Amino acid sequence: MLTIITLIAISVFFPFFWFITGVYIIYLAATKKRRRDKIILDEIIQSIDLKREKVILDWLYFNSAKGFAADNGTILSEYDNDPSDDTLIVNLRLCSIYVLLPVCGL
Repeated sequence: MLTIITLIAISVFFPFFWFITGVYIIYLAATKKRRRDKIILDEIIQSIDLKREKVILDWLYFNSAKGFAADNGTILSEYDNDPSDDTLIVNLRLCSIYVLLPVCGL
């Protein structure tokens, strides 16, 4: 948000920056889900690596978590504000692929 405000302030003096501001806003809108998924998955993987039992993410809004869960296979109620969707328990199947390369000279 600070970047957008800065670009708008610069655009007052340099009109070319309106184009850059517009492209940046379109980029943010187009990559919203992908950026959300990356951030949440990074937090999940970090929590697994640190062997945390329970994690509370203060910065994560419920609608974002619900959208992430829905995109990754959680079955939600067909009603918009169903109380059964207030608690989301997600079992993700995360797998790692390791590539083993032979080390020569040992």
